[in-house]
Amino acid sequence: MIGTPSGNLITAGTVSGSGQPLCTDGTGSLTITTVGCPPGTGTLGGSGTTPQFAYWTNTNGLGAAPLSVTNANTVEQFNGTSVQTFNVYGTYTNVSNYERASLAYIPGDGYFELQTQQARAGAQHGVCFGVNNSCKWAVDTTTAFKPFNDNTRDIGTASLRVRDFYLGRNLVMSGTATTYNGKATAGTGLAPIYGTVSVTGQTAAIASTTLCATSTCGTGQYELNYYMDATVACATAGSAAASLTMGWTDETNAKTLQVPLNGAGISCGNSLALGTTTNFGSGSVTIWSAGSANLTYSTSYAGCTTGTGTYALRVAVRQLQ
Repeated sequence: MIGTPSGNLITAGTVSGSGQPLCTDGTGSLTITTVGCPPGTGTLGGSGTTPQFAYWTNTNGLGAAPLSVTNANTVEQFNGTSVQTFNVYGTYTNVSNYERASLAYIPGDGYFELQTQQARAGAQHGVCFGVNNSCKWAVDTTTAFKPFNDNTRDIGTASLRVRDFYLGRNLVMSGTATTYNGKATAGTGLAPIYGTVSVTGQTAAIASTTLCATSTCGTGQYELNYYMDATVACATAGSAAASLTMGWTDETNAKTLQVPLNGAGISCGNSLALGTTTNFGSGSVTIWSAGSANLTYSTSYAGCTTGTGTYALRVAVRQLQ
């Protein structure tokens, strides 16, 4: 170390084979001299009260490195206003043939940067951020930022969330969005689907059932999409039929609607004939909910004269505003 000693020091030996002793001049300066102690001409050394690491200059002796010990637990690298660079090598042949990671301030970019670098025969490598003794997140040589293992890492937690993502092109998802606008969703992708129904093999009417509770479907405008189809043929269908009714409460009062159907085997615009498997009906309606009551659905049912009329029902709720 180069710093302020407590008193004069003269080495009994030499620093290198050239016979240069390590000395102090009694004023707090540590020096290397070619003419002996006290220091004379040709000395190299450091002075001041900040301890510094020493390095061998290969010519005149020891010099003060830019690494300083500012307190018992801190090592810093600085040299006035000169930009500092710290390199760690994977391989090194000479100054023009290497693989390394470099930490430095880049004035042209205006950032402190961690870069991987290579020259001549050296190969380019990525950078990894790891915990628990293994790599977790990496930037590869194509500049892709990615987890080191597939489908094993998260960004943020339920209590510490990322605020915004700004994307210039595509969002590619391999799963569904389980929450949208802070609400659990039942749809695929990013569609804000807050309630769904998917039932088959129905041979009776369905009593009023919650489609979307007020805790999820509060005040707002909603689009209700639905599909019904006859799934079993009857020997004699007769007047077998099924219909779908939606219920909600708007600003004034509770309302119900036997929803319109478009398709095959539709009568009166809102009734699906059962007993023939080519029959189906679908559609959508838009409603305004005051958020004071659940959105509900129910069905009516009339059986076949001979055989059992059977139907399937699918419903999805999407919020518009």
